[in-house]
Amino acid sequence: MSASKAIVLLSGGLDSSTSAAQAITDGYELIALSLHYGQRHDRELIAAKRVAEHLGIKEHFVVDVNLAQWGGSALTDQAIEPIWDLILKSQALQLAGFLHFLAENGFARKALPLIAE
Repeated sequence: MSASKAIVLLSGGLDSSTSAAQAITDGYELIALSLHYGQRHDRELIAAKRVAEHLGIKEHFVVDVNLAQWGGSALTDQAIEPIWDLILKSQALQLAGFLHFLAENGFARKALPLIAE
């Protein structure tokens, strides 16, 4: 019997990396998804790639997200002081919930290429 599949929203940070490692320990085969949202640097995406490689995650998608459609963010706009952007966090959690739904219902393989386009 093959392992259940799950999607992990992998930022390269401690929380998502730990969640991914725990999911693998729990027997899941992971598909990693990282977001390129125009961040000021590429450290997050480099870290996410390294974590995915280290954990042996075979599929890692980087999806471009245009944050400008929601307004400015301290994560992307040099003119805004770097403070935690709660709106962005909320939207990321909503996306994670949607991706969880896709994975749980067997749509991940079909949907991810569409999201990445």
